[in-house]
Amino acid sequence: MPGTSRKRKVSGGGRGYIQSFQKPKLSQQQRLVLSKRMSLTPHYENSILGMLRKIADQLDIPEQGQSEAQLALDIHLIVKVFPLLSLPDTVLSRVFKSLDIKDKKNLRLVNRWFGKKIKILDSTFRTWKIDLNEYSEFKEVQDTLGKAKIDDIILNYSINIGLLNKILHSSYKKEMLTWILNVWGVYVTGLRVFLIGNEVFLLNEFFRFPHLEMLHLMSTAEPDDDCEIEIELIKRHANTLTKLSVRGYWDWIKVPYEINLPRIQALKFAVCGFAPIKFLTFACSENVRRIDFECCLVDGNLPEIKMPKLLHISIESSTLNLYAFAEQFAEQLITLKIHDLYDLDKRAKFRNLKYLWIDKDVQSGWNFIQDCSTTLEHLVCEFPRPPNNEFAPEQKLEFDLPNLRDLYIMGVGYWRATFNAENLEFLFYQEILLQHHFMMNLDWMNLT
Repeated sequence: MPGTSRKRKVSGGGRGYIQSFQKPKLSQQQRLVLSKRMSLTPHYENSILGMLRKIADQLDIPEQGQSEAQLALDIHLIVKVFPLLSLPDTVLSRVFKSLDIKDKKNLRLVNRWFGKKIKILDSTFRTWKIDLNEYSEFKEVQDTLGKAKIDDIILNYSINIGLLNKILHSSYKKEMLTWILNVWGVYVTGLRVFLIGNEVFLLNEFFRFPHLEMLHLMSTAEPDDDCEIEIELIKRHANTLTKLSVRGYWDWIKVPYEINLPRIQALKFAVCGFAPIKFLTFACSENVRRIDFECCLVDGNLPEIKMPKLLHISIESSTLNLYAFAEQFAEQLITLKIHDLYDLDKRAKFRNLKYLWIDKDVQSGWNFIQDCSTTLEHLVCEFPRPPNNEFAPEQKLEFDLPNLRDLYIMGVGYWRATFNAENLEFLFYQEILLQHHFMMNLDWMNLT
């Protein structure tokens, strides 16, 4: 009856809840204002009902047989539940930048509107990763990219191109990269290439990608290689690169220290030696936030350097000199991963870590946990054995970790440990039998 309250179940974006409402009375102007705030259609249809149905379709609202007022109400309720729907694109793009990748993926599943908006406003969901390992694949890639164009003008994706076959002839590499630059150069944001030293065509200024953000260089360079091609590619894209990765470079003879890479935020070294690590850490020191070392052998200590924005360091299967490098930033790091490092001499205290990963070969691993116990949120560890493998079941360790959220225990040693982690949300524990009938004993207290 008019003026009485009734209940109806709302499906789609507001699945499974009941709302109580009055029968709506929306003017035509109110409907138009609502549709503008939704920013779903560039033009309005002659029929208000048709326009509402189009919005409802984007929001996954069943609209068969519903009146204008009912559809408008459903849309209004969903906007109320999801306030992001009412934000303009400029504000939405800033919101999406503040979310991590997991949250963005979950948000895309809410309805098609979110799926479409995130793809349009966030470039990480619009990248094609294309690997050209054989010349025979080149024609297929040309056809696929041609079909992906909108109105024969625009490609709605960015391109991450890879030429990783080390036996691919340099003439094929030149032909492929020339075509990509001529036709799709403005869309290329990532380049991954294996260089053997004969790709001299890359020294030509023509091979400049105007919007290149990620560069991954791989090689099996000999110690006496000058790596002129690699250094030229880095210099040429210095003002656009945000991620740089190098693999297989033990030494660089010609090292121009005047290079500045002001926008680099992530830097990775794999199977590298002293010279390229020293050169690139200095070049990227201004804004780098993350550095990864994997299987790097460094002779001598890296010099002290200021990296005011460095927050994350990962060291795997590398020399201890790199751990000494990490200790320079002990007070500012929030992430530290140490894997497969023997005889580590811990001197600094990492008091602000939120993410810590240590393995059984880090004998001072317990001290790392203790230093950052009040800030630690995510811990991955293998319990270390006592020095000289002494059997010491009487050893008792206790940690108060008030902010710990995630705990991964990948293996156990001879220790007995107590973790007071009242806010723990995720636990992975693998218990391993070590000696006959003896197992490590864990006491879990105050866990939720």
